[in-house]
Amino acid sequence: MSTLVAPAKIRKTVTLDSDLIEALADDNPESLSSTINAILRADQERKARALSIRQLADDLDALYGPADLLAVAAAKAVLMA
Repeated sequence: MSTLVAPAKIRKTVTLDSDLIEALADDNPESLSSTINAILRADQERKARALSIRQLADDLDALYGPADLLAVAAAKAVLMA
């Protein structure tokens, strides 16, 4: 059975807008660092997913050629409806 190990913590000083601090502190003033850490982690994961999707699209373009622009427009219309 494997045990998850939390990443090491590093203390850094950052300057944030006061309205953001107030909004985040309203959620849980005791764990502002944890909240900011979770937000930054979610953003990194979002960026990694976006990169994976871009790489998949590039691979598909290389394999099958570029997408048909009319098909793309039709798919967008369905998704936006």
